[in-house]
Amino acid sequence: MILILKLCFSVLFPLSLGYLFLKLILRNLSLTHFTSVFLSYGLGTGAISLWMLCLKIFQMPISTVSVTAPLTLIFLTLFIIKLLLFKSPNETLRVWPKQSKNSLLPTNLFNTIFMYVARAYILIMIVFIFFEALFYPIESWDTFATVTFKAKALFMDNDIALKNLPRAAYPLHVPFLQVWIANNLEQWHESFIKIIFPISTLTYLMLHYDFLKTLTNRFLAHLGVLFCLSSAFFVYHSTIGYRDLTQMFFNCGTVILLILWSKDKNSKILVITGILSGIGSFVKLEGTGYLLIHGLLLLYILYEEKALTLKTKIKHLLVFLIPSIGICSFYHIYKYVNKILSLANRGAYDSSVHLGKRLLKFLEEFIWNLYFTGNWSVTWLILLATLLIYYKRLKTNKEARLVFVALSLFFGLYFYVSIFTNSFVSIAGEESYTVLSRIILHFFPLSTLLIALLLKKEQC
Repeated sequence: MILILKLCFSVLFPLSLGYLFLKLILRNLSLTHFTSVFLSYGLGTGAISLWMLCLKIFQMPISTVSVTAPLTLIFLTLFIIKLLLFKSPNETLRVWPKQSKNSLLPTNLFNTIFMYVARAYILIMIVFIFFEALFYPIESWDTFATVTFKAKALFMDNDIALKNLPRAAYPLHVPFLQVWIANNLEQWHESFIKIIFPISTLTYLMLHYDFLKTLTNRFLAHLGVLFCLSSAFFVYHSTIGYRDLTQMFFNCGTVILLILWSKDKNSKILVITGILSGIGSFVKLEGTGYLLIHGLLLLYILYEEKALTLKTKIKHLLVFLIPSIGICSFYHIYKYVNKILSLANRGAYDSSVHLGKRLLKFLEEFIWNLYFTGNWSVTWLILLATLLIYYKRLKTNKEARLVFVALSLFFGLYFYVSIFTNSFVSIAGEESYTVLSRIILHFFPLSTLLIALLLKKEQC
């Protein structure tokens, strides 16, 4: 029982810390409860991992006291500042308006049955994910080779320098969180350290549901969550120790928040979005490239806003880039100072490129993975059919268009990296069997969002 309580503290502390940061930034803005939980967990875990990075950079030990005590002090200080200086606003502004009655589906037998069945399936899958994560020890190769090995080494020996860890260029958000949990448990627990993955899945699905419920209706919101949980690969990675599920959490969350921001252009939401994107760059090496994608998506949003002046657009861009690049560059500067290859020599131009052969191989591998592996159920096939039937709605449905642009940018990024750099072997070469699916997972939920948004007119 004591161990369970310690595990609960490991989850509730970052949630509480993140929630306070969120309220301090938003002040008189109100988010839905599900979205607040998602952001609280993302901000809280990011604060913990970045603080642990600071401790290691300054050669200080990582322990329960050195991590929890300073963050608790910051927590209490911010709470007191909020109570003393920030008076409650006379009016609370809702970033996402309440759902209108017109967007609710009429009550009938089919919809009632669907809702109950969908909720039962979602509950069963969430319970299954937590069970698989917490009752089975880590067993996957990359968790031993690149992730949990680092966490266990740091937990057992505080004197290890980050530059001496294997694959030192890899970001440390997930290993640091596992060290945080082990420190709180006061022991190394092979399964409990995986609690961060089912929690990430649960909180992300909350945001996913909120987004669709607000922009479409409850039917399509449930359908979007069902599409995610119908993916065997999505569910599997919610239970193991790879970093790809966590990368998906920050990547797709940032895209959703950018679309949220595009509705009312509130700078506070953009600040949080920039922080989230920056933390995502500390999960995997790909996170730095995704920050670029997020910036390009923001530029596209600003391009479409013809009413905004150039000065205002530059201001919005800086509000996003300053926190995101600031957080991203923190670890890159550390690696540069310690002469660590920042991107582990990935992305270097390959002069021996055979464009025709590589292009065909790239298309073959992506098509096979999307439609024939069974990793994603039939989601990508449904998306293809939905796009062919309702492609005209991309012109009138702004949110659907932005999700489509985001997906196009992600595919475009990997098209370039695969065709023109030495990463071809991992993405479309002989290593693609184990790597490509994990790459697609980083943005897979966007496909389910696009399906629901394109079907919006049919269902509302």
